[in-house]
Amino acid sequence: MIRLGVDRTEIWEPLTERKRVGLVCSPASVSSAYEDEVTFVGRRCHLVALFGPEHGVRGSDVAGERIGNAIDPYTGLPAYSLYQGEDTHLDPSVAENIDVLLYDIQDLGLRFYTYIATLKGLLRDAASLGLPIIVLDRPNPLGGSVYGAPLDRMSWSFVGPEAIPVRYGMTAGEIARFFNERQEKKADLTVVRMEGWNHGMLWPDTGRVWIPTSPAIGSFASAFCYAGFCFFEGTNLSEGRGTTTPFQMFGSPYLDGQALASYLNDAELPGLRFVPRLFKPDSGKWKGEVCNGVLVIPEVPRKANPVKAALLALWWIGNHHRKFAILPPRTQGALRPLERLMGKEDARRLFSDADVLFEEWEKEGIRFQEIAEGGRMYAE
Repeated sequence: MIRLGVDRTEIWEPLTERKRVGLVCSPASVSSAYEDEVTFVGRRCHLVALFGPEHGVRGSDVAGERIGNAIDPYTGLPAYSLYQGEDTHLDPSVAENIDVLLYDIQDLGLRFYTYIATLKGLLRDAASLGLPIIVLDRPNPLGGSVYGAPLDRMSWSFVGPEAIPVRYGMTAGEIARFFNERQEKKADLTVVRMEGWNHGMLWPDTGRVWIPTSPAIGSFASAFCYAGFCFFEGTNLSEGRGTTTPFQMFGSPYLDGQALASYLNDAELPGLRFVPRLFKPDSGKWKGEVCNGVLVIPEVPRKANPVKAALLALWWIGNHHRKFAILPPRTQGALRPLERLMGKEDARRLFSDADVLFEEWEKEGIRFQEIAEGGRMYAE
């Protein structure tokens, strides 16, 4: 049985005794008994404020929507937003009324999932303000596998906050220590590690029920496929938002889904199967239009690499469909969305030099694996 960091009250309760506590959490933040995090923590310390990442403390806000400060409807506590822009800081006037921060968010172990950008910003601000921060650790649903090249410095953003691969193979506690070690001024960081978990475990191995970590990640299969098919958000293809299987399904009216599924099934992509599908999104890109697409089935997740599968799919589409397009930048002079997700040069090279790119990502992933292993708190 796994004991989450939050369950190890014998460690973190003494660190919060007689202190005013701020809790950073999301709806997937629950105890091992699936008790609401705010309730669980609030019974054990003097909880004075809540802080929410993208989607908010209660998860009611849609992807990319800036969130304002509010009053939590369940507790009456102030709920401060850590997602008011790409460089949101912890307000010093708010921090004056807090003695310690507890951070407990279920992450996915993926570079572009914005919770780690929020964590990095908190560590920066906690160091500046002299505010201790305690990370209550949780499983990486994708285990310890690493894939991809670390993001180049010129491509850093809120969906790529550090020189780490797409799939970086660390828990929230481990990536917190990784970030903190690279800060000029270190935060007073404590990580409450789990018991009973190791890096060889994928989410199904934990025996825990999946609780949506954000509105579009409603299952482990979606989380697993999101590792690669999130790239489609940077193109004019639907990534499956507005369907019951976001990131497991993608397509557009112009796509030849049957030909693409056949190509991917013939490629060397163990553990994955691809089935042609027609679908009609009820929101997002191509809303209300029939899309010719592909359903991704992670048949054997432990053997599968959805990142490489998504890159191969993009390469094929870009070379077979004139209507395919990378979305333009949101503001003049900014990176295009696919460049933010992949890195500027890698997004360009995918369509001109894919074989070399794949080889580099394999090698860089192996090199980063060695870095990750040096800072790990859990066995393989």
